[in-house]
Amino acid sequence: MKKLLTILIAVTMIASASASCTVDLVEKNPSNWSKISGGNYGTLTYTLDGSGTLTYNFAVMDSDTLSGDHTLVVIEPELAGVSEWPKTGSMALSGLSGSADISALLGNIDDGADYDGSVYGVKIWYVPTADFDGSKFTAWNPANILFEEELIVPCDEPTPAPEFSSLAIALAALLSTPAFAYLLVNKRN
Repeated sequence: MKKLLTILIAVTMIASASASCTVDLVEKNPSNWSKISGGNYGTLTYTLDGSGTLTYNFAVMDSDTLSGDHTLVVIEPELAGVSEWPKTGSMALSGLSGSADISALLGNIDDGADYDGSVYGVKIWYVPTADFDGSKFTAWNPANILFEEELIVPCDEPTPAPEFSSLAIALAALLSTPAFAYLLVNKRN
């Protein structure tokens, strides 16, 4: 009975947890920005709430040709017609997991290529630590960077937890089954 109660509590906690999203950061060909098949990549799992707080965990899956230490960087949004590069205002995240307020960097992205200003979000790249001074790039080595495959956008709303009455009905149905009665009678320690 104690195990069953533990399982029901765990199910309720999972059902009420915030939704999380994932996006791959991949190696791209700088001549046309297409993904390099079989190239280096990592997976970013994150939540991004309405206030602009990003909670994230990045796992590098394959990085055999990336050289040197790398840092996750939230990229300052591009503005149509602005050619300043490297842009000032990007932000390094501290470590491969954590939480950060990125509200100042969220916006409608218009990079003149992949995003036309109609998508709200942010870009996150995995860049050589030596090429980034904390707010801008000091060198541009795109062959040694993992780029987002999709923008980092607010995740879906959390799944609402089932009402207690629904859980109670499910529990009562489970307790009344012959299989559960058999388990209670034949319980072994």
